[in-house]
Amino acid sequence: MSTRAELLKEIKAYLDTTNTSEAAFGHALGNSRLVKKLRGSGTISIETSDRIRHYIRTGEAKKKRRHLARVAILV
Repeated sequence: MSTRAELLKEIKAYLDTTNTSEAAFGHALGNSRLVKKLRGSGTISIETSDRIRHYIRTGEAKKKRRHLARVAILV
């Protein structure tokens, strides 16, 4: 699997898990057409790839913490 395909797989998993649209995800990274560009034959820099993966890691952590906080309040 190519690096681009792997990155798209990671992005899709994040979008599905967080119920985030492609445009909102891209907008958070400064380009609302980012995912569409990647899915086409567009390329991105290594720095952008690193920023995407960092956002996914930190975004997931924040969402999990918020969810756990809500569950704790309900209990």
